[in-house]
Amino acid sequence: MEFIAAKCPNCAGDLRLPDDKKQVICMYCGFDIFVRDVVGTSGVDISNLLQLAASSEKAGNHQEAYDYFTKVLEYERGNPVALLGKAIAAGNLSTSGNFRFSELNHGVLAAIEQVDNERRSELKVEAAQNIEVVCSNFSIFKLGNSEQDHVVERLAIVHSLELAHDLDPTNVEVIKSLYFASRQLVISMRLSEARLNQSIWKDQLEDHGADIKKWFEKLEAIDPDAAELVQKIEKENRSVTRSVDSTGAGCSTLVACVVIIAGLFLLLLT
Repeated sequence: MEFIAAKCPNCAGDLRLPDDKKQVICMYCGFDIFVRDVVGTSGVDISNLLQLAASSEKAGNHQEAYDYFTKVLEYERGNPVALLGKAIAAGNLSTSGNFRFSELNHGVLAAIEQVDNERRSELKVEAAQNIEVVCSNFSIFKLGNSEQDHVVERLAIVHSLELAHDLDPTNVEVIKSLYFASRQLVISMRLSEARLNQSIWKDQLEDHGADIKKWFEKLEAIDPDAAELVQKIEKENRSVTRSVDSTGAGCSTLVACVVIIAGLFLLLLT
């Protein structure tokens, strides 16, 4: 008799299942386990791993979820659920010192490539929703300490949100996030220039300034109520942005204000 390592599908406890038994009871939770349901021919049950990964991600254990999705891909390299899940987990694991939005973007695209046309539309919508959540959470809680960090990170956030918009052009939450991310990026660029006393973002400032208007107009066309809320929030924020536009004095204080207000905006809009 040999023993095979597995996970309880009910409590995720580590088990060693005898290969000559059809049914066992989990020693941790008493759950009835059919050995054939949790052990495949390779000794690993993919559906069980995916379930554990999803539970870990839902509980906020992003590293554990990432590891489970990685394990699935060791056996099924093209598994779209694992590719997307690993990408989203990587995005959620991003910090200012370990920025993983490139992994997020590439993983999402890889997952979409693995499914047929019928499933592809559904997966694009799901991916867009997840990207928006990852970007919003990072923007609120994980930005770096310097204005330069903010510019680099917000550029990456805008890029990921643009991918989300390409995947699902009618997602209102994505458009709202793109509007505010572009607005915050312009503010961060101006703060960085004021701090360094150099016009280092001149060309990009014009482009991203135009994006602010573009995203608002699209939001207004799709969801007028959301656009009205954005206008209300912008009025409340106007005193801060005017200060940024007019002077470089007190940059640290302004950065703190912008980050705090931006976080509140995104919390209100979700």
